[in-house]
Amino acid sequence: MSKRYHTGLYPLLAAVLLTVLLLPPSPVLAANKPGTRDLVYEEDEPAKAPQKAADRDLGPGPYLSLNKQQNKIITDTLEKAEALRQKGQKTQALQLVSELVEACAELSRPLEPKLNFLIYDTLYHSQYSLGRLQEAEKAAEKMLGLAQMAYAPDSSEVLDSKDTLARTLQQLNRNQEALDLQAAAFNTRLKKFGPFDAGTLVAGDSLAQILEQFNSYDVAIDLCNVLLEAARKKPPKALKRVFQLRLTLADLLQDVGDYEAAEKEIRSGLAAMDKTGKNDPVRGWYRSYLERLAFVLTNGPKKDYAQAAKLLGQVRQMILKEQGPEHPNNLVGELNYIAALTEMKENLAESRRNMEALLPKIARAFGEETPAYATAARLLARLRRESGDPAGAVALLQDVLSLTQDFSDQQQPLYTAIELSKAFQANGDLETAAFFGRQAVNTGQSIRRGLKDALPSMQKSFAARMTESYQTLADVLMAQGKTAEAQKVMAMLKESELADMAIGAEAPKRSAQAVPAGSSAGAAAPAAAGGQQTDLLAGMDPKVAGRYQEISDKIVALGKEQRALLDKRSQGEELSPQEEERLKTLRQDMTAARKAFTAFMKNLSTELGQGDKRAADLGNLETYQRLLASLGDGVVLLQTIVTDNRIWLILTTQNSQVAKQSPFDVKGLPEKITAFRDVLQDPEKDSRPLAKELYDAVVGPLAPALEQAGTKMIMFSLDGQLRYIPMSALYDGKQWLIQKYNVSLFNDATKAGLAVPGVGNWKVAGLGVSKEHKYGRGTFTALPAVKDELASIVRTRDNASGALNGTMTLDEGFTADKLQEVLETGYPVIHLASHFHFDKKNPEKSFLLLGDGNGLPLTQIESEDFKFKNVDLLALSACQTARGGVDADGKEIEGFGALAQKRGAKAVLATLWPVFDESTGLLMSNFYRLHEGKDKPGIAGSLREAQLQMIDRKIQGKDFSQPFYWAPFVLMGDWR
Repeated sequence: MSKRYHTGLYPLLAAVLLTVLLLPPSPVLAANKPGTRDLVYEEDEPAKAPQKAADRDLGPGPYLSLNKQQNKIITDTLEKAEALRQKGQKTQALQLVSELVEACAELSRPLEPKLNFLIYDTLYHSQYSLGRLQEAEKAAEKMLGLAQMAYAPDSSEVLDSKDTLARTLQQLNRNQEALDLQAAAFNTRLKKFGPFDAGTLVAGDSLAQILEQFNSYDVAIDLCNVLLEAARKKPPKALKRVFQLRLTLADLLQDVGDYEAAEKEIRSGLAAMDKTGKNDPVRGWYRSYLERLAFVLTNGPKKDYAQAAKLLGQVRQMILKEQGPEHPNNLVGELNYIAALTEMKENLAESRRNMEALLPKIARAFGEETPAYATAARLLARLRRESGDPAGAVALLQDVLSLTQDFSDQQQPLYTAIELSKAFQANGDLETAAFFGRQAVNTGQSIRRGLKDALPSMQKSFAARMTESYQTLADVLMAQGKTAEAQKVMAMLKESELADMAIGAEAPKRSAQAVPAGSSAGAAAPAAAGGQQTDLLAGMDPKVAGRYQEISDKIVALGKEQRALLDKRSQGEELSPQEEERLKTLRQDMTAARKAFTAFMKNLSTELGQGDKRAADLGNLETYQRLLASLGDGVVLLQTIVTDNRIWLILTTQNSQVAKQSPFDVKGLPEKITAFRDVLQDPEKDSRPLAKELYDAVVGPLAPALEQAGTKMIMFSLDGQLRYIPMSALYDGKQWLIQKYNVSLFNDATKAGLAVPGVGNWKVAGLGVSKEHKYGRGTFTALPAVKDELASIVRTRDNASGALNGTMTLDEGFTADKLQEVLETGYPVIHLASHFHFDKKNPEKSFLLLGDGNGLPLTQIESEDFKFKNVDLLALSACQTARGGVDADGKEIEGFGALAQKRGAKAVLATLWPVFDESTGLLMSNFYRLHEGKDKPGIAGSLREAQLQMIDRKIQGKDFSQPFYWAPFVLMGDWR
């Protein structure tokens, strides 16, 4: 049995890696990752650092000679400043060293470079530890200049200074300068000291973090692996540097979505620490490793909140012992611990009591106008809601929303709006729940445009929150009976998911729509200048919408002006008397505005209830029904909406619409889908029991309505992980669904293909790969049956037995240029028989294997180079062309097919799992023969008949009746 799949590892080669490091970096910059592990901001007011010394030209000499007593005064002062910094008295340390710099600036001549170097080194660390990056960068430049004057070019002092300056430049988002400086310093260290030196490890760690900013993840990961491999062979004296590098590697692996490898790296690091003994300096990293492991377990596919809670409990105890109960770190540790317990859905009452006690402490430690407080308050609100007190959740969240309106991080009001929507829904106020659901979606759409250059992990994390906002709103609208508007919201979710396919590659070219903001749902509003949506509250009572926007805009404006003055002060600049007075006035105005906002929020439900109650929008329903009518009798659309709490089912026919809530417990859906896929892919197992359970969840509640409508074709618009299972393989207790109906997948891209007739008179261009190839990091097995598959499909002068007239290209002739050529020639059918690798962690790295051994990236297929405008059917007889992994959310199922449809293809036929070579060739050839036969059953009908022949064992006497052989094929688009 030959399956179409790939395996294999990519060998790490240090020589190749070092060559790559010397190449010019990508010009595409990612947004700077906020903060680093060793950058800590002080809460108290930092001392004003002198500018005179920082700007003074130290010159080449002559230098001032000091006696022993003078020299001792300077060195003692530096030691005292460093001791203060180590004790956490950072402001005092900076004040002391700043006074020393100022005194030295008054001397008649500059100090000799080595001593001056020590002074500026201490000044730099004092400034950097307080987050005063602009001043720290100036000190770092002086340090480097002094080191180059006093030491050899390849000395550790010069190289350390380059590392220091590069790290600071990175923090200032000057990534290209940082990369040039750090790469040069790293290569110098490597040549002089080798890969076993602690300084080389530090420089490599910094270089990897800078490469991350350029999205050069492969290079950064390989760099870490090479250095760690060297360290395993000859451990450096500074072993803690190895653990620092391993943590950076784990972070990089998380950024690309490889949580499994990140977890393995972290656990290996913890095991190594356990061998070093409790008193070893590397134990200082232990807490960081536990926190990272908890993060991986909760944010990766495992969602192991129980283990994460256990780890965070350990972290809490460590912080409590080291820093005491009132230390901010302990408060954050307790917050994380309670959050993990909340996700476990256990001991909610106890978690709520603990959060009620914790929130005032966080308010005192951080202030109420901070993200830390907002995050804690949202968690408490959630605990109130889930423990049966939605009114208490609403009251708390109304205050939080007023505090977060002016935050520079606009994700804060987004998350608050999502939680408010859930709280109002739980409290029975659906109108206000919908209000905040719409606000969350529109705010999120605005934010995501600003994340186009952010880290892939950040984009993917935000994409998950955006999915939650769409589903939350759709759930509320369904509860209100506004089915048409809910359908529109879910269509927008699918469009958003299609845009997410390009994460990490190019920014989506399509602009985000604005959610229909009221019962007059329909056309998307144009984006205003700066990407803001103009219809944020359209459809609501105009007075309510206007008042909300007025207060919200005022808070944002006041906050922006206030932050500008506070930032100026924090950078050491003295405010003028007028500015001090203005700051005082701003504080008073902000307090008044927030009080007005809170009062407005508390009256919002009443005002919404008194507003204009418009009739339910039927525009979207009429659009679907007109489409169904144009497709003939017996065609229906079945849509699913999967939310945190339930599964909604919507059946639309030419004349009616039925909405039902599935009886299936949505909490068990992921496990049930995984189990079903497992048995489907084993022809020796009976899949019917699980197929019946999922039939009862998705189709069963609508079965009477399907019968009444005289259904012949079901177009499924699926949500979430339901997209991982073939609807044709659902079982009603007597027969498979495909034995009763034609089935296809429907999305917004499908509508365009259904609106125009196909080319007809099918001719086929068949392209395939039969040989083994190595590409990227994988080895792709040979597909010996592909030659026979194409021969059974393509009829040529030399092959009269094929099903369709056309052209056949195998192996070396199957290149990217050849694919472009057949597309430009205008073949109605393109049949590709090869491997397709979908990278679930990085969709932009997905590719189709070509016959010449190269890969055609998904992003290139999406580009202008490949147009499918004359293609009736793009058949992808390849491994996993429709899916990426059961730990994802299913959006990639439609992703490739929807992209091809947007490029012009009317229909796409793809596969859900690695297919059996022989049965695939037989099914595909029968499919084409049936399509061209005298009955002309259409694409879906031909596919169904070919599948039925397998079920009924009518294919050359072979037993291919199990769903493993016939079920993985999914049809998207124009099924006619």
